[in-house]
Amino acid sequence: MRIVHFTGAFLPHVGGAEAVVHNLALEQTRMGHEAFVLNGWDRSKNAIRKYLPYRLLSLPPKCRIDELFNRPLRRMVLRAWLTYLQRRFRFDAWHLHYAYPVGSALPLLQAMGMEPVLTCHGIDVQTLPSIRYGVRLDPEIDREVTRVLCRCKKLVAIGSDMHREFLQAGCETARIFDIPNGVSLDRMNSISRDTAARKIRSRYQIPPEVPIILTVGRNHPKKGYDLIPAMIESLARTAQPFVWLIVGPRCESISERLAARGLAEHVRVVGSLGLSEKPGTKTFLFPSPEMVEMFRAADLFAFPTKLEAMGLVVLEAMAAGLPVVTTRVPGVRDLVESGVNGYLAREGDARDMAQYIRTLLLDPRLRQAMEAKGRQKAQEYDWPRIAQRYVDLYWRPCS
Repeated sequence: MRIVHFTGAFLPHVGGAEAVVHNLALEQTRMGHEAFVLNGWDRSKNAIRKYLPYRLLSLPPKCRIDELFNRPLRRMVLRAWLTYLQRRFRFDAWHLHYAYPVGSALPLLQAMGMEPVLTCHGIDVQTLPSIRYGVRLDPEIDREVTRVLCRCKKLVAIGSDMHREFLQAGCETARIFDIPNGVSLDRMNSISRDTAARKIRSRYQIPPEVPIILTVGRNHPKKGYDLIPAMIESLARTAQPFVWLIVGPRCESISERLAARGLAEHVRVVGSLGLSEKPGTKTFLFPSPEMVEMFRAADLFAFPTKLEAMGLVVLEAMAAGLPVVTTRVPGVRDLVESGVNGYLAREGDARDMAQYIRTLLLDPRLRQAMEAKGRQKAQEYDWPRIAQRYVDLYWRPCS
């Protein structure tokens, strides 16, 4: 089967959606399908194209993805290019990622006789007005996204909250298919916990008996990282030692705030661990081997997010065997059953979240029980299973 993934953002830029598209194309290639990824033209892609196991295609240099919406001339160029690609490669399935702006291609492909699958990744559908998050805060874009969602006959919801967003937009239930993002269980267990712990503890000077709390992700307002200093201050009042590892870009301000409070000993801020292998090697891995080591070395995962489409890092933590403390918000409450494989705290409540973390720090047996439940839950999301569900959807006739 020939499958093309048309996405609004891709490598070498690294984010959650980029990792999902790469891993899905990679898994479909391993299954014996011929996968392609179509993205906007970017000179930097030439450095990685030949090292990917699938083919990377580009739009014409002047056909920018972010200019497709409400630009008739750009759409004419896009229509011509999509027609050319379809005639040349004879794709069996088109998979669109993001309702905006890539969703602009949906009616063009339907006019060609194709019925694309559309997967939304969060910012194209969800909104959080308090932090000005989401493209649909623009009324004109909101109308365009709603039209695209209601027109799509194979619309994928990566979580129950996204499913509800589609229903609220007026989409027909029969056209919505629930397929979550995946995780590679083999990759998340490719290194032993003892080996990872020795490496990470040595690298960041963490004593063997001190528990490690891990948080992964960019410091964006929707991630709730502004709560971390207050949580650390609350935890530091107890006699229980701990070190909080924060992995992601733009997190330096957190350590600065803690240093001002005399709590710098409790935190280690690590930069972004994105592309694990540079051009000149054979493949790119997400999460990277260094990131897998972080997950395997930690004792619990903390994620004070305000909103997610689907908390991919939460799923990766569960697959690595970590109990999770997060918030009762869209995108993560599907994954964590409070009291079973972790805890769901009140959103924006640093004290509530710190109390759950403290409970886990003081009870190793509880952590162990939750680890087992988290691993069991993660089995449902293994990439081979998720990739096959997508292939089945590609073949499925439209109702």
